[in-house]
Amino acid sequence: MENLVIDPWAGLNHHITSGFNLAEWVPVKDQRRLNAYTVLSAYARGTAWQLPGSQDRRELREYGDPGLLIEQTLASVMGDSQEITSPDEATQAVLREWAVAENFSLKLMEAERKAVTLGDAVYLLEFGERPRLKVIDPAFYFPVLEDGSEYPSKVHLAWNFEDGSQSFVKRITYELKPVEPYSLPWNHTPAAVECFVTEATWEYGGGLLDLNPRRAKYATNSQGETIRDYPLGIDFIPVVHVPNTVTGAEHFGVSTLTPLVQLLDDLNAADTDATAASATTGTPMLVVSDPANAPAYGSKRQQEVAPGAVWWVNQGGRVEAINTAPQLAEMRQRVKDLTTRLSRNARIPEVALGGETAALSGVALQIQYSPLNALVRSLRLARAPKYALLFKMVQRMMTLTGQLKTVYPAALEFGAFMPKDQETTVSAVVSAVAGKVITVETGLRMLEAAGVPVADDEARILESRDYSGALSIVEATGDTAAARQKLGLAPATMSVERRQLAEK
Repeated sequence: MENLVIDPWAGLNHHITSGFNLAEWVPVKDQRRLNAYTVLSAYARGTAWQLPGSQDRRELREYGDPGLLIEQTLASVMGDSQEITSPDEATQAVLREWAVAENFSLKLMEAERKAVTLGDAVYLLEFGERPRLKVIDPAFYFPVLEDGSEYPSKVHLAWNFEDGSQSFVKRITYELKPVEPYSLPWNHTPAAVECFVTEATWEYGGGLLDLNPRRAKYATNSQGETIRDYPLGIDFIPVVHVPNTVTGAEHFGVSTLTPLVQLLDDLNAADTDATAASATTGTPMLVVSDPANAPAYGSKRQQEVAPGAVWWVNQGGRVEAINTAPQLAEMRQRVKDLTTRLSRNARIPEVALGGETAALSGVALQIQYSPLNALVRSLRLARAPKYALLFKMVQRMMTLTGQLKTVYPAALEFGAFMPKDQETTVSAVVSAVAGKVITVETGLRMLEAAGVPVADDEARILESRDYSGALSIVEATGDTAAARQKLGLAPATMSVERRQLAEK
């Protein structure tokens, strides 16, 4: 009996146990994770039939359901907009300028697609004229995790590559080490640790590779300095790991596909069977009864079945087609049932996956999308602290280059993803504001969330045109000054004659 393994990749056990040909230098504790990445990539790209342990049938139909789930989940998490926000307007402006210069939107989508597909995404920040952002394949990410530590104190980024006929392994190591206390602009007290980087390369011949520092070749920077325990002058590792799900005690996240792999296997098999059934329905199998010309027992004589074919049989002979249409209908229903269950387990409504698009009321829409709404909230919750950490690191690097003086909290806010029922929202807002259930400001926020264009000073404009409201103020209090203020008019000036009359 095999040992039961429960971890972020447990849903792939029937594939991972077969194993893959990983490089010998990959640590044993990371081999299962890298195997899982291979399996998930195969499903995402429609090549799961090639995986060890699966039915090795080149006729297996894979119609892109995993890719559709990934793209819809990605689109929902990203929303219709992504904005960097900060309570300090100057910091917010600088970060947004940095995001434009670094093509952050494209890199964000690249990283988020990896997170949704594989369960993990990794960012790397490097010094330059501005902090440079890179997206790292999570298969290159090897953190050294200590018990009870939320963040690793050492991170390896490692991969193999070829140069001509020779293979190499490259490893970049970031490590926090104790040092003499030194001052940093973002710390009130001296820092006691510093990040050191080492960039090493080993020749790799395909056998067991011992990553011994003495056998390594070390890179040099533009000043000719060897990058071996090279100090970066910062007290943090400039690597940010973004898990797809809230991890808790686990460091790595769970892919969107992992809980659905068994369903995807059954759906692929059902699609394959339905295709086979449709072939025998479109070109039916025939039974020919012709006693006078019956072939000898065991003969393999065949007749051509094609449009326009004419068959001659003797008196008393007949041709009968074997009807497989009922089996095809059953297989199509089987595919439909599996698709419905896949949608339910993925927590993505069928209408969002291209299903029937019947017109729905706002309430019905909310009910259909409630599972996806809960899913997106949990996925965004896992990302929120990671992007806040990324922007903190960016600001810290900017303080060292003089672009910023102070580090402020910053966050990445994702936009709405729900379909907009604008007509229902507008009607509800009009009724609620008229009935004085909500304020104009709240109503405007509701309209903006529903996709209705709202000007920045919309509330002031509405107030300046609320003549009936101003009249009500005058009728209730006799205070014309308050009415003029509501309409945004300057206080009325009184002539000398009227002022003298009023004083008398």
